[in-house]
Amino acid sequence: MKIELIKKLSYIGAFFTLLVISAGAWVRLTDAGLGCPDWPGCYGILSTPDTDDEIARAKEFYPNATIDVGKAWREMFHRYLAGILGLYVFFISFLTYKYAKHVSVFLPISLSVLIVVQSLMGMLTVTELVKPTIVTTHLILGMTTACLLLWNGLRIGSISDTSSSKFNAFIKLCIVALVIQIILGGWTSTNYASLACPDFPKCTEQWWPDNMNFDRGFTIFGLPNVKSARMSHIYKKLDSSKPSYTVTGSGGGGTHVYHYKYDRALTNRERARLQTFDDDYDFLGNKESVRRQIGMAVPVLAAKKTRETGERYPATNRPDLKHYGIDFVKGNKTYDKNDPNAMVGSFWHDPPYFRKEAARMHDEKIKERTRDESKKEIEDLKKEIESLKLQLQLNEMKSKIKEI
Repeated sequence: MKIELIKKLSYIGAFFTLLVISAGAWVRLTDAGLGCPDWPGCYGILSTPDTDDEIARAKEFYPNATIDVGKAWREMFHRYLAGILGLYVFFISFLTYKYAKHVSVFLPISLSVLIVVQSLMGMLTVTELVKPTIVTTHLILGMTTACLLLWNGLRIGSISDTSSSKFNAFIKLCIVALVIQIILGGWTSTNYASLACPDFPKCTEQWWPDNMNFDRGFTIFGLPNVKSARMSHIYKKLDSSKPSYTVTGSGGGGTHVYHYKYDRALTNRERARLQTFDDDYDFLGNKESVRRQIGMAVPVLAAKKTRETGERYPATNRPDLKHYGIDFVKGNKTYDKNDPNAMVGSFWHDPPYFRKEAARMHDEKIKERTRDESKKEIEDLKKEIESLKLQLQLNEMKSKIKEI
């Protein structure tokens, strides 16, 4: 009876692990991986800063952080689930060790050790600013946890004595190929390289692009020593004496671009200045939408140069921080997502969202204009009525004078 229960609990644990992995993917896709800058809590508490007092304390402890409660909750939700899963795995490991004597002791011990290592990788994911190697390892260990729990159930259950004949060479090859594909998928995602090839099945209309570089694409430890701006540079702080690396429009973690002096990401205003937009350049949308606009924009000075000379303005000639950056990245001011000063950037393309917003603003302007015109008509009518009243009073006075 106990053996059957452990088997069922192992299967449930494997499914639960996949749910936790899915929650982690959701956190990443919504750019909430650094929703909480510390670990295991969030801004110094075990929940999230929801009240005004908690937000004020969070700003006091993390003055350079931009507090987004929604992202913080998504990150903490993933951590809560992972914490519950960890306790669950420890419980299953204990039951397996105590009652399933026919199962090698290596399996429950491996599960327990794996959970400890996975917790460490979760911490490093935050403290090391979601570096690709760490995030990919975190994903692989999560998948390994699910597989070990499933294997634990199979070893305990009726088909625990799986002969090698069932797992023939072809099946083993398929399993190896699947594992490699999962690792490559995680590595592609963590390096924000999903859109490196805009077409399919070819890449930039080539089966084997000329500009591919294996060393740059698979730098496991550290950063590649290259001169040009690459996605792998996003995890470094800016250098106030050198040109900025590329400002991107999407992705989490290091893609926000980091301040050369303070331990924080740049604000939207600061990113826009790197793209050479004026401070009075205001745009529509929420904070994330504005960030996309800035990253997808052609730098203003580049566009002007192109228009003036008819020649392409190389990205490497972008004005450096020494000229543009020092003046605007001083201090630690952050912008609220509703602050119009943070609404900067430029759409160089015409996405549906922008068209919708433009149409909405157009309708609002028409309504406002209609209201203004109506007010003006009412004012004109009032003036006309007042004029008529005065005319009537004058006529009455003239009549009285004549009678006298």
